[in-house]
Amino acid sequence: MRESRSETRGGGSRARAKSRNRKEADTTADVAATGTVSKASGASQPDVVPPDPPSQPAPDPPSEPPPKPLSCKELVKLHLHLLEKEHRTEVWDRQRLYGRDQLPGLLVVQQRRTRHRFHELLLRPAAGRDAMFPRNCISSRDSVRVRVGERWPTAVVRHKTDFELTLVMDKNKSKHVPLHTFVDVHKMHDDSTHERMCAALKALPSLKSGPVGCLRATLFAEDACPLEPPAAQLPPQLLDESGQLRLFNTLLDPSQRAAVEFTLRQQRLAIIHGPAGTGKTTTAVEAILQHVERGQRVLVCAPSNTAVDNLLEKLWEAELGNMVRLGHPARIREDLLDFWIDQCAAYLLDDWEKRLGEDWNDMPNEKQLKRKVIEDAEVVLCTLATASEQGPLKITKQGGEFDLLVIDEATQALEAACWLAIPRAKKVLMFGDPEQLSPMLRNKSAEKGGLSVSLMERQLQLHGDALVCKLGVQYRMNEHIQEWSSDRYYGGLLSAAPHVLRHRLSQLPGTRSRQNLGEAALVAAHAGRAGRPTASSSKHMGVITPYAAQTAAVRAALRRHKLPDVEVNTVDGFQGREKEAILLSLVRSNPKRDVGFLGDKRRINVAVTRARRQLCVVCDTETVSSDEVLASLVTHLRRNGEVRSARKCRL
Repeated sequence: MRESRSETRGGGSRARAKSRNRKEADTTADVAATGTVSKASGASQPDVVPPDPPSQPAPDPPSEPPPKPLSCKELVKLHLHLLEKEHRTEVWDRQRLYGRDQLPGLLVVQQRRTRHRFHELLLRPAAGRDAMFPRNCISSRDSVRVRVGERWPTAVVRHKTDFELTLVMDKNKSKHVPLHTFVDVHKMHDDSTHERMCAALKALPSLKSGPVGCLRATLFAEDACPLEPPAAQLPPQLLDESGQLRLFNTLLDPSQRAAVEFTLRQQRLAIIHGPAGTGKTTTAVEAILQHVERGQRVLVCAPSNTAVDNLLEKLWEAELGNMVRLGHPARIREDLLDFWIDQCAAYLLDDWEKRLGEDWNDMPNEKQLKRKVIEDAEVVLCTLATASEQGPLKITKQGGEFDLLVIDEATQALEAACWLAIPRAKKVLMFGDPEQLSPMLRNKSAEKGGLSVSLMERQLQLHGDALVCKLGVQYRMNEHIQEWSSDRYYGGLLSAAPHVLRHRLSQLPGTRSRQNLGEAALVAAHAGRAGRPTASSSKHMGVITPYAAQTAAVRAALRRHKLPDVEVNTVDGFQGREKEAILLSLVRSNPKRDVGFLGDKRRINVAVTRARRQLCVVCDTETVSSDEVLASLVTHLRRNGEVRSARKCRL
């Protein structure tokens, strides 16, 4: 069989398509130029421009009655059953990967005590600096055990490349590890998060009294605590002389400002639905600052450390200083470790020492210092798992109660994980987009059974638009990249801010040729041929592919062609982030036209909407067009983009 590829560039965006069919090579489209589609055939035929099929409205699907909402007890029973299914799959995966969760015989080449007072070890393969690790499943932020002679101290992986491993040793468990010692690293499999989620669900029916009882009633639409109307007036201390909300960020657009006011008026629950690039984080930061100005304590959570650190960074930039970050230091960005609870406690201890001098009898111990740090903080940030009763907040009573819980990336969190944090709050504010990634699950039966339905999605189904405010202006994509996503997922209501409406990759400083840069990146990523974007432009590029094996192949090609600054990752790895140019490789190409999990419409939406100025889709159009959503993307590219046959893309 002959394989051909075709390329589409859209908005400056490109798409390359590959086909295994002799009779028809692929066509692809580039958003922003002519919209021409060239069709190459295996025989010596001239290029043909196929007409677009006539657009006909799809027939309305038969209406079905909406499913009955689950009661609290029904949800607990269902989710406990599905969580157990998911956990069994995780255990089976561990057994299947046994042997690949170990890295034996590593050499300790460096150790240091950081300024934040923890120990780091740098390990390399025993074969030398240029040797690569064998195939393994150890990743950054994994918990590991380190065999040092007869000792097994524990650690967390801070960084991992193909050649080096950096570990942060756990406090009080890491004795001195001599340089040039050989150690074995074993991945630890921790079931504590699963156990905590199950315990939180089992406790859910007992949450009946006080503010958390009313909050639970709202989240299940129970009659015991009817939904309260929004406050008619904003708190006076938040208003300026004209009676308008005094903003910390005066650059908010009207929809963002309305969303912030919406969060202040709601009594127990508020949901901010923000499509890609609409400034969810910017809006969340303003909402947090307004609640702090109101004299309230805020707990900020997300399902991932990356999302928590992103909010911490933005709050720091907004000059909110009285906050603390909970979690392991290896899972916190290095530039944010000054907010880590142990570091805050160390600063507090230094202050005590200066005040008390030699009088050590009145010196607080470590637990007391951490308790005071948490109780004095206006904002506490951590993952949902860390917010549980068994986490760091257990050392405090009053410090473990909050006026507001903010959950970012709420549609990516399991509902059970949200209930680890909710009992600590009087009010919940959720940010997310149900059209983007849902919680990542391994067990398909659990996913289809309802475990993938997030708490935020369930509230949208339960309350409709009553508790939702939508953001409508996006600041990332040019109009051609945005148009497909807006029409397909958001009813055409998404609009582009004026300064991104028509921005292109070619407008970036140091970019000589949009076409050559895109082709060079594609060749380096997908065919391993020579291509050299400028150093500045390659940092603005990202390659997204849904398959881990493909990411490895693309990274290898980039290394061969000395293009290390072009980032390669899966869809999940790019969630919540953006690049000026995105190259999207869809991989699937087969006679049966099977697209696999590319049929997940939310995953494709996330991938496409990571691009700001240029989108390049690399795909077999014949295969992917068997899926309705992907077919609509191909059609959009054909109509709006510059189209090239793969043959003509060779350099």
